[in-house]
Amino acid sequence: MSDSFYKLGGIYKITHIGSGRMYLGSTVLFYKRWGHHRMELRQGVHLNKRLQNFWNKYGEEAFKFDIVETIENPTKEILEQREQYWIDFYQSSNRNIGFNLRKIAQNNLGFKMSAETKQKMRLAKLGKKQSPEHIANAAASHRGLKRTAEQAKRCARTWTDGQRQQRSEQQKQIFKRDGISEATRKKCRDAALRQWQAKKQIQQAR
Repeated sequence: MSDSFYKLGGIYKITHIGSGRMYLGSTVLFYKRWGHHRMELRQGVHLNKRLQNFWNKYGEEAFKFDIVETIENPTKEILEQREQYWIDFYQSSNRNIGFNLRKIAQNNLGFKMSAETKQKMRLAKLGKKQSPEHIANAAASHRGLKRTAEQAKRCARTWTDGQRQQRSEQQKQIFKRDGISEATRKKCRDAALRQWQAKKQIQQAR
């Protein structure tokens, strides 16, 4: 991928290679948005059911991500204007041509998911293991990337015993509030452990 993929935002399209059908979207950072799309599609919880159905039927390898237009310092208004232009240009809101559900572009900057959607995404993650191939690909995609000074500072943060205890109590309150059973709590703990192990494997693979 070009530097624009990692450093810039703008308008992108996700295309089903076999049919040419596409989804047009906008973002402030291409690589983060593509990663988010793939995460939701892999878990089967993507809000665009038309795109999700094609993904389920044909598989991830049947899709590609392309940058349509890069925009430096994009604002919500500019992204919506340019996204609208390209939706009209490609006619991607026509269900026979594209996957866009809305004819009018509405950028999701500042959009908050409902508690129900968040819960579905949490449950979708439980019990899922990453294959060695997926871990190796993830490591390869990150190899050579350099963290900014701000990112390095965040990653270097260490937790005091008091902060860990506070975080633990916060999680307990969340589980109690949402009525999550002990069995589900165990699954969450196991899932967190697997994620930690996967991150460790990625670091070792670099």
